[in-house]
Amino acid sequence: MKIKFRAWNKKEKIMYLSPNEIEHLGSWFDAHLPGSLAEKENIELMQYAGLNDKNGKEIYEGDTLLDDEDFYIVEFDEGGFVAILDGNVVFPLSEIAGDCEIIGNIYDKMESQNED
Repeated sequence: MKIKFRAWNKKEKIMYLSPNEIEHLGSWFDAHLPGSLAEKENIELMQYAGLNDKNGKEIYEGDTLLDDEDFYIVEFDEGGFVAILDGNVVFPLSEIAGDCEIIGNIYDKMESQNED
């Protein structure tokens, strides 16, 4: 599995998807300049789960998935990626990924709630 990340910039409220975009933020570990967009507290990293949804789209931590009737949130828990249903029912992501479609991510939801 290829190790890949995307990054949510909390300050600017944008998602960085490509390595070039992420590199633009600077080093994740040495970002210490005051006001820097690359400060660790301004960035939320999400790892690629190594799985794709039913449309072939890459699934990352924080994605929201939909199958025929249920909504899931993807999280990394105890060494593996899981799908959380109703806040507490946990499924191994590998068991449901191919039957689901990515419909957004946890930050999309937070942004729409902040706009209300």
